[in-house]
Amino acid sequence: LERAIEDEDDKEVKKASSGLHFLGWTEASVKHLSNDIRRQQSMERGVSLSYLLSEEFLELAQKKSGLDDPTFYDLKDVFFYGDDPLGRDQVCPRDHQKGVALVDWLPRRHRGRCTHFLSWTWGYKVSTVQSALRRWADAIAEETPAREVFLYMCFFVNNQYRIFVDQDEIQTEELGSLLKNHLERIGKVVALLDTWDSPRYLTRVWTIFEQVMCITLGIPVTMVLPKQASQELIAEFERGKPGIIKVKESISKVDSMRAQAFKPEDEVKVKKLIKELGFKFVDEKILQFMSKWVGMEMELYMRNIGLPEVKPTLRKPPTITIETSPSVIFWRGLPSLGSTSRDKSPGRSHRLAASILGTNTRSRSK
Repeated sequence: LERAIEDEDDKEVKKASSGLHFLGWTEASVKHLSNDIRRQQSMERGVSLSYLLSEEFLELAQKKSGLDDPTFYDLKDVFFYGDDPLGRDQVCPRDHQKGVALVDWLPRRHRGRCTHFLSWTWGYKVSTVQSALRRWADAIAEETPAREVFLYMCFFVNNQYRIFVDQDEIQTEELGSLLKNHLERIGKVVALLDTWDSPRYLTRVWTIFEQVMCITLGIPVTMVLPKQASQELIAEFERGKPGIIKVKESISKVDSMRAQAFKPEDEVKVKKLIKELGFKFVDEKILQFMSKWVGMEMELYMRNIGLPEVKPTLRKPPTITIETSPSVIFWRGLPSLGSTSRDKSPGRSHRLAASILGTNTRSRSK
């Protein structure tokens, strides 16, 4: 029944329902079960990476917005308001009211159970998101093709009609538990930065909160950049120490107390949760995370020097896990230079970068 409902195969749904009736289920109980399945599937759906990278999505964004390269804030206004909002007249499987999340509006081939949580901000342009995700998709293509990746991307996954149109409110204490549940259920996070040079990512309270939750829960995070930003980061590495210092100064601009959200009420709620940990503590953890990421990017760059067959666009982005203890860093999927596959300690190039960045490089196995 679950498979038939997800595939929107009415014939198989009827067949499975008949089987339950034969086993003694009443019509009401089968209907109740079917509604529960639809609700659960809707809550756990993600948008296909293939769709996000497609011309189909780009053309929809351009046509609806009238812009060549809209931000997702631009898309909010035309996707959920105006003369032809998407999914407004469909019944939501979560609450049986009109207006659905975009993942429920999309055709079956463009949605599936979430495999990764995307940490990002609506201020990004479509080109920024597509460029960064395309680089990531190319890097993981051999082990996981894009058609098998489904992202928890709030723009698509949350029912925006309830948030913006109906103005439904979520209590502060629910925010932390909801995010925690999503992160633990999905288990993998992709953090999308627009640039390494004073990234917008570090000015938004939601993305800072998501990073802190990942650190707290020990969930691995893969950092991805658009092509141009990645090339600019490599160019700074090639300048040597001055370039690394410039990168350090840029990623050191973390101030969770001043971070903002699109909705002022969200900013208040999220900052209330951050305050429980301490703004200074959160800033230090985010700085630590960003510094480790830059160190790992530098190590990858140094490994590829002199290896023309390794294309920068196909390098697998580093995945980072940081324990809540301030001085303990766990590394996943990145053996150090000259180490065995079981040796997860930082390599020589990372220790060089870390000494310049001023961060602790001591590491233990989990």
